[in-house]
Amino acid sequence: MLPTKYYPPLKNNVYERLSESMAKQLYVESDMTKDYDQLLDKRPAKEDAVFAWHQDMAYWPGNKALGVNCTDTCTFSLALDDSDEQNGCLRYVVGSGVSK
Repeated sequence: MLPTKYYPPLKNNVYERLSESMAKQLYVESDMTKDYDQLLDKRPAKEDAVFAWHQDMAYWPGNKALGVNCTDTCTFSLALDDSDEQNGCLRYVVGSGVSK
């Protein structure tokens, strides 16, 4: 579940470095750091391996618990296999990232 924790040679891989670079470009005024990494391993043809629609922030502690003033967040996803609607691609809700 936490690849770089349990397999340290994965630390600082090219994807991790590119993600960090993009986060710093998107959040110029924030001191963005990697919180954690995660591997979601879904077995082939396992129809009940479903992740319901959710907002990641609901799973994280608030800024007070984290001891920070701001909870600016970037989430990056890398599919290792082809991803489509039939096998469960990641979907975004149009406009959900727009400030209200």
